[in-house]
Order: sequence, then C-alpha cells, then structure tokens
Amino acid sequence: MRAINRRFIFALDFALVFIMCFAVTAFFVIRPTNKSPWYSSAAEVILLAFFATVICFVADNAWRRLVSIRNGPRVSFAGLKVDSPDRLRELLHALQKPLSAQDEKNALALLVRTAKRFWSAEVSEYSKNLNIPNKRIEVVIDLLSSEKLTAEEESGLRKLIKNERGIIRDLLLFLHKSGAVDIEDFLLRELKLTSPPELWRTGILVLRICKPAVLRNPSLVKPIAQRFRHCQLLLKLCPINFPDINDSERQELQSAVRASIKLPRGEHFALLLDVMTLCMEITPLFAREIVTEMVSLGCFRNVEILLAFLSPTRPEEMFLFKKIAESKNPRAVDWANAVLKEFWANEHP
Repeated sequence: MRAINRRFIFALDFALVFIMCFAVTAFFVIRPTNKSPWYSSAAEVILLAFFATVICFVADNAWRRLVSIRNGPRVSFAGLKVDSPDRLRELLHALQKPLSAQDEKNALALLVRTAKRFWSAEVSEYSKNLNIPNKRIEVVIDLLSSEKLTAEEESGLRKLIKNERGIIRDLLLFLHKSGAVDIEDFLLRELKLTSPPELWRTGILVLRICKPAVLRNPSLVKPIAQRFRHCQLLLKLCPINFPDINDSERQELQSAVRASIKLPRGEHFALLLDVMTLCMEITPLFAREIVTEMVSLGCFRNVEILLAFLSPTRPEEMFLFKKIAESKNPRAVDWANAVLKEFWANEHP
C-alpha cells in the first residue's frame, strides 16, 4: 500500500473556480460610478479573482489535511496485486480505515479478483475479527471467506446484487468456483422477468461460463427472447455448442454480428466486452469468428477489444490484421500495426 501525496496541478476545477471568482469580482468592481481607466479595472478584477481563487484552494487543502490527519493517510488500491496470503492479510488490515468512494470501488474489485487459494483458514479466521467500517466491503469479505454460504450470507448476496453492479460478475464466478454457492439454483431464483436488464446481463454471462446447459431452460429462453436483446445477441455470438456448430447456428451467429453493428456505440461496446470475457473464460475462438464477420461487413467499430485473441501467425488472422490496419478506427489501426510490427521483427530479426 502506498500513501497518496498529490501536488497541486492546474486543472479544470481550478479554471472553473477562477471563472466564478472573476465573475463575482467583475460585478463589484466594474460599476458605472467607477471613473478609473479600463486597464486599471481589468487588472484589479484579475488580481482579485486570482487572490480569491487561491484562498478557496488553500482553505480546501487545509480541510483535506485535517481530515487526513483524523482518518490517517488514504490508501491507493489501484494497480495493487494480491499474490499471496500475506498480501491478502495486508489488504484486509488496510480496509479497517475509512475509504473514499473510489478507494472503496478499487478495494472491492481487488477482493473479488483474489484467488481462492489465498483465502486460507488462517486468513478467513483473521477476516472475521476485523472491524470494517464499510458495510459493503464487510459483506463481500464474509462471502469470500465462506466455505458454504449460510442463509444469512445468501441473503446478503441477494441484497448486494440489487445495489452493486461492478463486482457482481467476478463475485459470482468466485463463489461458483469455490463451491460456496450453487450458481444455477441461485440465479434461476433471482432472474425474473421484472429483474433489471443489468442483472440479466450479468447472470446470463455467468451461466454461459459456468452452466451453459441451463441456458436452454424455458424460464430463461422466453424472457431473453422477449425483453433482453443484449443477452439474446450474446448467446448467438457465442453459441453453447461452439466450435461444433451446425449451419443454422453459424447463420444465427452471422446475423447476430450484423444486428450488433447496428446497435448504438455504447451498447455495441458493452456487448463486445462480454464477448471478451467469454473469450478469456471459455475459448478465444469466439473472437476470430466475430472479427472475421465484422471485417467482411466493413465494420471496424470497437474491434480492438477482441484483437488480443488473434495472432498473425495464422494466415487467416494475418489477413484480418492487414484489413484492420487499413481501417478508419485509429485505436484498432494502432493495435494492428503494433502487432504486425512485432510479428515482422520476430520473423526477420
């Protein structure tokens, strides 16, 4: 853990405060009764506005220092790796301090991505004796340290998935892989027609990874077909029988790609992020099928998300990289050119 010590940097917040102070001082200084030259008034306004801005930031900095002294130094969890039980114990100890909203978010993401093998019996026992001020973090720690969820812990998980979206996928995957919860039974009870679309998105993604056969359940097929386009497209882009799919399923995959490129940019980006997750958890071959179809349709939007799963060592994928390098998507072009440059450097050292 490292304490944050940030120096002042001229930024948008400083500019906004200066503009507001400038407007206030201009209102009081520039008056019809003021007979001084215009340049004198202008200089007075600028100096007073700058002085008022400095006073505001000095007061804000003093308040932050007082809060920091009271709460102790903030801890940054961004970029931290938990690679042993001892590092996990250090993380748990640091969570006993009050955290900012961003630190809380980073800490939760770090906790749910920690390997189960680091939650040894000693660490789990240690976690039960901690005084965690943040209730959400306390609930997540109880879930992660549990061998089998009790009725109370399952109730806490049910409340958590209604209010917390960012970590639910990784949390459910952790609990399934550790055997702490029957993910099929839990999600079939939670996924209802009235459930939020985001919960459906997360639930279907987790089931596609953990229990793909369950997705043929009529209680899931009907709501997906009726209301949840994102889930419907995801299951067509990543068929359950892949790569041994028949002609009908391949045609559905191609039609799903054509439908996905018509989505608004944000929805298309979210869909490809879920495909990326399935590529990491199941097989990277999903990426080759989807990128091939997108390139054939001349659509390169957000294609850089899936390029990490392709390799120019295969001729058909080398062709994809060359086509993407000629596209008008700057991020995809940069990625494709970097991969091709590295490939040719290794081929012809």
